[in-house]
Amino acid sequence: MISKELFVETVNFLREQHEAEDLLNDVLKKLCDDSIIYGKSHGVIFNLLEEAMNVSVDDYGSILSWWLYERDYGRTFKIGDYVGEDGSKPDLSTAELLYNYIVTQVKE
Repeated sequence: MISKELFVETVNFLREQHEAEDLLNDVLKKLCDDSIIYGKSHGVIFNLLEEAMNVSVDDYGSILSWWLYERDYGRTFKIGDYVGEDGSKPDLSTAELLYNYIVTQVKE
């Protein structure tokens, strides 16, 4: 499993790339309605992150994807948005907290 520091660094990199692509897409849309750039790197990096965490979509990879894309890298996360199998409602508002949660769950 990768270190928390590398996990957080990778998540921050994905977020920064996503934001840069959004800005570029906004500019391109002003020039031509049909222009859009899709970040191919997102899928590759996400898959590598899943592999490095020793998780798959079948277990905690899906929470990682949900947190990145549905909860905007934790920025829109609120306590209670995610309920664990044991009924817990963990705080997943930061990449560090998400990492801690996944690590504790994978070890169980």
